[in-house]
Amino acid sequence: MSLASKVDYPHPVNIEAEMSVLGTILKEPDCLYDVAEIIRKPEYFQLQKHRMIYQALIDMATGNTPIDVISLSTAMVPEKLNSIGGRTYLSELCEHATTTSHAVHHCRIVEEVYKRHKISSEFAVIAESAKKPDTALLDLISSAEKTLLDLSPDNGRDIVQISDVIAGHTDALIKQPEESRKALYVETRVADLNRLITGFYRQDLVIVAGPPSFGKTSFAIDTCLYNNFHCGKKILFFSIDQSANSFKTRLLTSATGIPKTKLISGKLTPKEEDLVCRAAAEMTAKPNLFLSDRAGLTALDIMSYARRVKRQYGLDMIVIDYIQQIAPHRKFETRNLELAEISRILKQVAKELNVVVLALSQLSRTYDARNVNEKKEIWGFPRLTDLRDSGALEQDANMVLFPWIIYEVLKKKYGEQSSEFREIIEKKPQYETLAYILVAKNKDGETGTVECCWDKVRMRFYSETDRKENHV
Repeated sequence: MSLASKVDYPHPVNIEAEMSVLGTILKEPDCLYDVAEIIRKPEYFQLQKHRMIYQALIDMATGNTPIDVISLSTAMVPEKLNSIGGRTYLSELCEHATTTSHAVHHCRIVEEVYKRHKISSEFAVIAESAKKPDTALLDLISSAEKTLLDLSPDNGRDIVQISDVIAGHTDALIKQPEESRKALYVETRVADLNRLITGFYRQDLVIVAGPPSFGKTSFAIDTCLYNNFHCGKKILFFSIDQSANSFKTRLLTSATGIPKTKLISGKLTPKEEDLVCRAAAEMTAKPNLFLSDRAGLTALDIMSYARRVKRQYGLDMIVIDYIQQIAPHRKFETRNLELAEISRILKQVAKELNVVVLALSQLSRTYDARNVNEKKEIWGFPRLTDLRDSGALEQDANMVLFPWIIYEVLKKKYGEQSSEFREIIEKKPQYETLAYILVAKNKDGETGTVECCWDKVRMRFYSETDRKENHV
């Protein structure tokens, strides 16, 4: 046993395993690629000189330099070579060489020691921070969760060969069946919108914005309903702006076509009772829709809950109603900075968990100034600059949608009880169902305006050519 292995270290360590791995690489250089799959960076080694040697070996491999004791001694600058114990220590490492299969086993030991050390040191820092009263509890929880997630066995590789990526992507595009390709994205019920954007892709942050009563929450709820019950997607809905009971009622209204007020009153006909029971049975049969209606949620809360659902059940999409209701997890100088931080975290959640994050947003009051002229069919469509409170939403979002219900536009302009409003609707009853969805931003595709229909009873958008009167 070498002298190095007898040294007392403050953390768990296995010097013999480290020496075996390095010695085997020096004896059998081809095993470096198997080792690199497990030991992903020099920091996995506990001894500094082992980190230096491993980094030098990686540099030699990437530079197509033959690996052996003499070449390694030559490649290292004299100061570094002396600091590790010179060629004598490299020769000592070779005495610990074993077979490639044994070296891979020893790599697992080195990996475990590193992760135990990492957990110990990271949680020591968290423990010290926890003693400080000014440290937010949610910051501590988020740091702990991230540490564990980063070290989890299924966290994946940092680097992949582009040839592997392209081959897999080509298979997904050409060889895989339609259902497999659809797993890459989330569709909406509006067929014409799907044809324009294909769908919402995983790792995307999608903003759906509009004034009150213009259908943004309805669009979100119906997208959940459609994807959960027709496509089998697993969805987490954060109903920050309304209670769980209100959300469930809106869900049943969308599924059955029974008005919300009638559901609340409970005065249902036998046929309507049957519709409610059938819809509830379908929802129970596919329990993949998760709901949180907790008030005062922060972006870090959302990240924490989403990680938990992803870990326990799997997850395809997160919906947040709505982004301006997310509470700050710490103090910010301005509301713009606060929203920018929230937007950044939501973007991180989408990428880290490989899900779609669909966040609803309010508009600023500037949209009120837009010209509306029903005779010329000018409907005062909003713009990206109308997103409320923060330009970061426009910048971070992969896609921005504006649902726009013409009945609501006219009602807002004239007042629902006005004679002008009633006259317009009588002359053009199509305005009761006419709606548009504006694709104002689409990083990976086309923008444009999709004409569609609005069902105010079911509270859903649909394409006229693809309307389906099913329960969900």
